[in-house]
Amino acid sequence: MSRQRRFVGWFAFDFHLADDRQPAQLAAESLFRGAELVEALNAVRRTRFVLAIVTSTDTRRTTFLELESDVFEVRNTTWAQLLSRGSAVVAHLVPVRNRYWLAGPGWLQWPIGIGPNMRDDLSKF
Repeated sequence: MSRQRRFVGWFAFDFHLADDRQPAQLAAESLFRGAELVEALNAVRRTRFVLAIVTSTDTRRTTFLELESDVFEVRNTTWAQLLSRGSAVVAHLVPVRNRYWLAGPGWLQWPIGIGPNMRDDLSKF
């Protein structure tokens, strides 16, 4: 099941159709109109695929990730309860009104430790 969710995340945000639109963009266009459509399309365009380190969590709904100089506040109750400081996560992160991020489909807790020398170059991975 995890492999299927990762495929959905890749397909929605990284794959491009023949007209160069992403499937997530096509879905937003069919679901929203007006200002909501503009906001949804902006979120799809700004979605990031990251390998990041958990820096803290509030155990209820928010997890903070770090990727070099970027910090992401991710709202996800499962992450807040499951992930601990120092865990590595691979995920599509979808921005919500420049306030916080949501985890896209197919995230994965990376099963390796990230050493201090790797943290400076995480975006290369």
